[in-house]
Amino acid sequence: MYASITTGEMFEKTTTNELHAYPTFSTQKVDIICVIMDANGDTITTDKFTMTAKAAPLKITEQPKSIADASYEDRNDVWCNVTGGEGDRTYTWEYDLDGVWLSIDSKMKEFTVNLSSIVFFPKKAGEYKVRCVIRSGEDEVITDVATITAKEPPVKEPEEPVVDPNGIKIAKQPVDAKVVSKTVAEFTVEVTGGTAPYKYQWQQSKNGSDFKNMGTTGYAVGNTAKEATLQFTTNNDILASNYVFRCVITDAKGVSVTSEEVKLLEDYGIESSSSSSSSSSSSNSSSLGERPSTSRPRN
Repeated sequence: MYASITTGEMFEKTTTNELHAYPTFSTQKVDIICVIMDANGDTITTDKFTMTAKAAPLKITEQPKSIADASYEDRNDVWCNVTGGEGDRTYTWEYDLDGVWLSIDSKMKEFTVNLSSIVFFPKKAGEYKVRCVIRSGEDEVITDVATITAKEPPVKEPEEPVVDPNGIKIAKQPVDAKVVSKTVAEFTVEVTGGTAPYKYQWQQSKNGSDFKNMGTTGYAVGNTAKEATLQFTTNNDILASNYVFRCVITDAKGVSVTSEEVKLLEDYGIESSSSSSSSSSSSNSSSLGERPSTSRPRN
């Protein structure tokens, strides 16, 4: 079935006996006839002819660009642009390994491939050569080679520690914490003087003499903070065990100072949080050193 042609996106009628066609996609076939009518209304029809639009050749319009000073372990983008081709395009990015071009696959953590572009994260210094092979139908084009030069990151000089001739001292002692079961206990210690960075080691004891180190997960270890806070959730077993706590602080020169001992005081004026579940209580064993607690360093 034939339909009348009107001037639009694909066709343009310039005169009564001419027709200009503008194919809207790369490969397209259209059967066309022309019906001629005279003043009396008599018509005659031409033979059918077929207009076949051929795909434009695959062509690179933008070559990948080299990067002379790639950011070490940071994002570097390389891309290309093409036009034409018959059907869908495929992009195969390759890298040069001693003169042999190999495909870049998803197992190479330095590269992330996104069709016509790649993202490169150099893991070590050196020159990396890449190119892209683009195919569409039977057409194939290969981009120019882009060279990515990654340099060694600048060496960071260690910061000179601030030395206080007065030596390390405790500026703020921890104090006893008033709590009830299933609430958060908190102890804070602050130091002054000495040589940064400082290491904090919280300790616990049932009898006040046999102190054991508490776990280091979440603690302020090896930082320059002059204040650290220990937090943990209490339960009935902890309160009944009469634990005492202290903190040993060591500066960069190995000089240590020990805080005063503190304990938990049960305060019946505090309401236990209803949102705390029984599983939270059971997860706090009678030995605080066997569970991760939270320590917040403050500068």
